[in-house]
Amino acid sequence: MNRLSALSCYLLCLLLASSSVAHAGVMVPDIAVGGLAGMYNADSDDLYLQGAAGSIKMTTDPSDAGQTIYLGTGGGGPKRASGLFMLNATVQDAGLVQPSATARSATANQHTFSITGAFNQSAGTLGTADDTNVVLLQGTLTEARLAAFETLSRIDFVATVTGGALSNLFEPEILIKVDTGSSFNSFAYTVNGFGAGSADVGKPVPEPASLAIWSAIAFAACCSQKRRKRVSTTTAAF
Repeated sequence: MNRLSALSCYLLCLLLASSSVAHAGVMVPDIAVGGLAGMYNADSDDLYLQGAAGSIKMTTDPSDAGQTIYLGTGGGGPKRASGLFMLNATVQDAGLVQPSATARSATANQHTFSITGAFNQSAGTLGTADDTNVVLLQGTLTEARLAAFETLSRIDFVATVTGGALSNLFEPEILIKVDTGSSFNSFAYTVNGFGAGSADVGKPVPEPASLAIWSAIAFAACCSQKRRKRVSTTTAAF
């Protein structure tokens, strides 16, 4: 293996290794949700969240504020500068409660999320407040990661995208990072209302362990290539 190939392998492994120390989060496209509020019923384990889906970012440029999501009015009524994010889940300390034959409330076991906003059907793009509302993204929650719930008031929901006008921009599996605010970090008590939360909806960033595995694979591939080169050279000598 020549010096250029060796350097390429080294840089690839270094890039993967450096990426592995990043915290797991979301990648673009990323829908930012602000003003998140909700309630939790400790008797039925039902969690309901609602917030303002303000924008969608398609780049990682910090200066890029993203494209505004409006709540459409169809040409009439008061205009709002944010779409609507909603999430329903039945969740306990162990995670999502699986569906049961007898739901304890109207929202029990739904495990769903949706983002609604204005969409320009003819252009196939996000619209203005004068356009009609459509479901931009929706899906089913498959997992609730609670490692940082009690300490940071954060729940990471893994979800499968099932539809929406913007669904083609997203991976089949997405991550919804929810910051519930400091007033809600326990499933032991009913909380009739909490606010000051936020959420991000986007593609999951690979976990550090996964990136380390890819780094090891890349290194092994480079070593294997070097070994084959040596075998070929030895064979040619005979």
